[in-house]
Amino acid sequence: MPDTKHRVAIAEVELIGKIKEWKIFIVWMLVRYGMY
Repeated sequence: MPDTKHRVAIAEVELIGKIKEWKIFIVWMLVRYGMY
């Protein structure tokens, strides 16, 4: 079932992208408020 695996891979890539954006946002907030 390559189609199902392909969809799962796409979902994982999107999830990793969201996690990276979330980490960047947290770091930016810490830097902005002088806590980092």
